Amino acid sequence: MRRAGGYRRDSPGEQQPLESPHQFRIGVDEAGYGPRLGPLVLGLVRIDGAQALSEVLRHVGEEGPTIIDSKKLYQGQLARLEVAALSLFACARAAQPRNLQEILQRAPAALAEHPWYGDLDLPLPLAAESRAVDRASAALWRALKRERVALGAATVAPVLEGHFNAEVRRGLNKADLELAGIGELVQGHLPAAAKGLVLCDRLGGRRHYGEWLAGLHPFWSPGEKRERDTESSYMLVQGRREIHYRFLVNGESVAAEIAAASVLAKYVRELMMHLFNRFWTRRKDGLKGTAGYPQDAERFLTALEGDGLLASHRAVLVRSR
Repeated sequence: MRRAGGYRRDSPGEQQPLESPHQFRIGVDEAGYGPRLGPLVLGLVRIDGAQALSEVLRHVGEEGPTIIDSKKLYQGQLARLEVAALSLFACARAAQPRNLQEILQRAPAALAEHPWYGDLDLPLPLAAESRAVDRASAALWRALKRERVALGAATVAPVLEGHFNAEVRRGLNKADLELAGIGELVQGHLPAAAKGLVLCDRLGGRRHYGEWLAGLHPFWSPGEKRERDTESSYMLVQGRREIHYRFLVNGESVAAEIAAASVLAKYVRELMMHLFNRFWTRRKDGLKGTAGYPQDAERFLTALEGDGLLASHRAVLVRSR
């Protein structure tokens, strides 16, 4: 069920309303946390203005993009996910990205160590019709203007396998690596506004974020804190500025901003897995592509045994657990 100020599940009392007003609202989510192959991708959207993204989505009409939890949106079919993601990128940047390189804007760290991603010039859209993307982008743009808000940012940050493994060797576990990436992404898109809200899916059952936030904002004073079964929320204050952080269980179903971030992250991971699979399946006849999850990753790697490039790149290719 949708309601003003945010998404809510139908079960009563499970989440508090996502209250306004805020001068900005950031949503963050990831795709690819569990797989052994392929990148971990972080996504972020920022809405500038008093209205929540859920209110904007009420007015996109039938031609507008579907912004929901990316796992529900994708279900093995890229086109709907692609329409939604490209619409978000287009409205944030005032131009539709023509290829993966334009989405990323800069190459991920250690790209040269990952020849299976090539030069990122994959032309877009890959599966959707260009006219459908144009119509959805226009509908979302009109709805944003109607509610007098702007899509201030729509961006992704891929963590490639080799960089992921290097950070694990440096002593970070997977959860801390993800949280560090989220912190860096958020810090890069915080505007100098008086009051804002950062929304994030609660990460792997983690309930306590106060220490991490103190490190992320060392010159801010802590305010109200609540750590409940369904969410962990914090307020930080610096002079007249306030930032509220909310980490929500099933956040993609609760906050449209998180859902939008999940759409961006999932879409870019699927594009990168498309490049990954295209590269490796061309090296072995009959090899079926993979989504990278542990059991199927083993099948994929076993089928490639004997490939010299696999042998020389295995420490980069296969992500640490």
